[in-house]
Amino acid sequence: IMIFGASESLASDGRSVIEADIVLASDILRKTNPDANIQGIKVFRVGRENPAKIRPMKVVLQSSNEVKLLIRRAKKLKKNDLYKNISLSFDRTSKQIDEYKAMKRNLDSRIQSGETGLVIKYMSGCPKIVKIGNSLN
Repeated sequence: IMIFGASESLASDGRSVIEADIVLASDILRKTNPDANIQGIKVFRVGRENPAKIRPMKVVLQSSNEVKLLIRRAKKLKKNDLYKNISLSFDRTSKQIDEYKAMKRNLDSRIQSGETGLVIKYMSGCPKIVKIGNSLN
């Protein structure tokens, strides 16, 4: 799982930073699903340190089913004042990100040409443009 918007620890030594990220990630995941099995999670930040930006956290869980359940329940974070700016996402490959960007450009083009009610939905792990309330276009 990727966690976006989670503040970074101000601790100076690496061990304290890692421990703070594990505690924060665990709390975020428990708020999403109190029954989540988060034993033995691995957490690390992605990207270079930059004081002007918050790096996303990558969280590795034991089960892919747990990941899917947490992503489905991620909307619960929006109701929590402490975590309302946090979002969860699947960890996507560069190819998947590029496919999504191409699909987004296609969607924007179609909307600009006058089509309405279009959104991007993931079907079997692939982004597709669909009309709200209809089947695939």
